[in-house]
Amino acid sequence: MIKADINRFKNKIFTAPAQLFLRYLKDNCVDLALIDPAYGIDYCGQLKKKLGGQKLSITKYHWNNYGAQDQTWDRERTSPDLIKEVIRVSKNQIIWGGNYFSDILKPTQCLLIWNKKQRGFSLADGEVAWTSYDKALRIFDYSRSEYKADEPNKIHPTQKPVKLFEWCLDKAKLKPGAIVLDCFCGSGTTAVACYNKGFNYICLDQDPVMIDKARNRLWNIQRQVRLITPEELVVQQSFIGGFNG
Repeated sequence: MIKADINRFKNKIFTAPAQLFLRYLKDNCVDLALIDPAYGIDYCGQLKKKLGGQKLSITKYHWNNYGAQDQTWDRERTSPDLIKEVIRVSKNQIIWGGNYFSDILKPTQCLLIWNKKQRGFSLADGEVAWTSYDKALRIFDYSRSEYKADEPNKIHPTQKPVKLFEWCLDKAKLKPGAIVLDCFCGSGTTAVACYNKGFNYICLDQDPVMIDKARNRLWNIQRQVRLITPEELVVQQSFIGGFNG
């Protein structure tokens, strides 16, 4: 089978079935796979039950109305064969929800833990990522209230925080020019984190509606004017003074 040139897909967010796309990639062609696959726990169904079968509340969960109550994508976990394909095409992996794939993933000491810092909620106190790294376990402390303040408008029911994924990239110790793959990109958090950190990304999902939202999300971040630092302001003022003097 002819393998695709990975550079054709750098820094793109596009619609494609992961199982088909990965088939055309060479072994170890991306530096890191940073993914959050379906766990098979029917997340949206669980939330619907918490509300007595009613539609999800925008005000209670602070989400946009994306019709999560009608989604079924998490009723079955991502195919183990597909996870194995992700591992084949990447040099290293960070897999959120790795505890749901313990039957196919090798034992690792380098788990990444997202500690949500608040206890007693009906949702989990934290989440776990499996990694391929031979390093120590690390914990990221980031509360639900901090997340809500930083990103008040979610566009996906299981959207991960940008700061969490930036932390993942920091822990991965990637070299300049590295390529990060997310073949279950959903809201595009991986693309945003890679853009902020200066890494290349390849992000795809089979949901075209979500891909459009992910592209718009990244575009809105890219078009924001970067704040000028005090040091840059001093330099600008010195130039202006020189020209006027």
